[in-house]
Amino acid sequence: MTVKRLAFQGTTVSAAKSRADIETLVMKHGASSFASGFEGEKANILFKMKNRRVRFELKLPKDDEREAMRRWRCLFHLLKSKLVSVAEGIETFEEAFLAQTLVPGHSETVAQWIGPQLAYAYEKGTAMRPLLGPTT
Repeated sequence: MTVKRLAFQGTTVSAAKSRADIETLVMKHGASSFASGFEGEKANILFKMKNRRVRFELKLPKDDEREAMRRWRCLFHLLKSKLVSVAEGIETFEEAFLAQTLVPGHSETVAQWIGPQLAYAYEKGTAMRPLLGPTT
């Protein structure tokens, strides 16, 4: 039987260091602002880049600092991979960060906003209604 090893299991990088590394990373790639915070078992990072506001939510385990460290490190490497992909022209910024982009005028990300509509369309086997309203 194969034991599955989790990514970055056993990291010695603190959660605070990974959060600081994330800030440095996005600022190096052109972010014009950065914020982070947490409430209960959820942390958020927000940044503005390419005239888009982006938010990543990180679920944190209760009373497990090692797992929190691992998850923060995973988030750092996820963002690093996305930013390298954009820098190398593999995908556009919008393609890499669309799901986490905040919808203007709402507190939801694109994924939170459109996800239920997409799930419903697949479940029912129907077309989605136009996002911008009916076309004429």
